Amino acid sequence: MFCFEYGTSNIYAQLGFADAEEIPLKAGIVKDIADRIRAAGLTMSEAAAMLGTSQSDLLLALCGKFQSFRAAELRSWLERLSFPLQRSPSRMDGFHSRYFPCSGSDGLSRIG
Repeated sequence: MFCFEYGTSNIYAQLGFADAEEIPLKAGIVKDIADRIRAAGLTMSEAAAMLGTSQSDLLLALCGKFQSFRAAELRSWLERLSFPLQRSPSRMDGFHSRYFPCSGSDGLSRIG
């Protein structure tokens, strides 16, 4: 017979992460950043320049390695991407694999 315990809905808090409350918040912001970059058809270089950061830092954040970034910094990136989006189909072909190399076709992170 199994015995189940119910805890908080934040698994990071249950696992003892110091920034447990910020992790889901940061993940949501980064998802919105990625969606905006993708919808605008920006390259990593263009997006990094627009955000005022390096391509390597942007890539880390987009691949889920955002623990070293403050939520306020990520929010400022998102604000810089808050412009009317115009989809550019010709630039979007193969966008995910070209500009988000941390994800494969299965969407799983490949950066260790």
